[in-house]
Amino acid sequence: MHRDKILVVPDLHGNLHHLKWVVETFPEHHYVFLGDLMDRGPDSASVVQKVRALVDFRRAELCMGNHEDLAIKGILDGSTEVFYIWIANGGLSTLRSYGLQREKDFRGTELEDDLEWIRENALDYTVHHHALIAHAARPRFGTTPEGKNQIIGDHHIWDRPTLHELQPLPDNVFYSVHGHTPFSHPILLEDDAYFLDLGGFHSDRFVVMELPSREIHPYHRDMQVQRMTARELMEDRYA
Repeated sequence: MHRDKILVVPDLHGNLHHLKWVVETFPEHHYVFLGDLMDRGPDSASVVQKVRALVDFRRAELCMGNHEDLAIKGILDGSTEVFYIWIANGGLSTLRSYGLQREKDFRGTELEDDLEWIRENALDYTVHHHALIAHAARPRFGTTPEGKNQIIGDHHIWDRPTLHELQPLPDNVFYSVHGHTPFSHPILLEDDAYFLDLGGFHSDRFVVMELPSREIHPYHRDMQVQRMTARELMEDRYA
C-alpha cells in the first residue's frame, strides 16, 4: 500500500459491489471514503464493517457523512425526531441489514457499536496532495480566542453546491473533493471543487478519483468530468 497513491471513494450507501470493486481494482491505494456508507442500499452493515476494518488497519480514512450524522443523533443520542428523519431517508434498509426492527432498544447491538466507532473515528475532513477532502462541501474555518483554527457549523456535512456558496480553501490547499450531492456526471465547479456522487447506489453509476493525478475511474461506463461555474450549476436542470 502506497500512502502517496490516494483513492477518493464517494457515497456507497450500502452498495457492497461498489466497495468490492474499489478494493479489488485498487489494492495498493490508500482509500479516503467520503461518508454515507449506510442507508438506501441493502448491505449497509457489511459496507460499514469492511470500511471499519480498512480504517483500523490504517488502509483508509473515513469522513463523516450526513447519513452517519443522522444515525448517530437518532440512535446514540436518542433524538426521536432525528431517528424518524433517518428512517425516512434510507435508515430502514440499514436496520434490516443488521437484522433489526424499526422499534427496538439498540443497546448492545452491532449497529450501536459501529455507530460509536464512527463517532470516534470519522473525520470532518482530511488533506492529501493539496486537496481538501470532505463529505458534502468545504468546512467553514474560524479561530478561537486563543488563535487556534476551528470548524464552525456543519457545512462540510450538509451543504450542497446547488444551494450554498463554497467556503474558501485554507492555506496551501488548491482544490477540494466531495460527494453528497448527486449529479449525472462528475462535476468540477469553478475549477477547484470536484463532486463525485452520481446517486448510483442501486446501479452501475459510480466513480472514484485518484490523487494526485485527479484521474476519474468509472465502475462500469466512461464518465467525463463536466466543468461548470456556480451560475451554470444553479441553472442546470439536472442539479
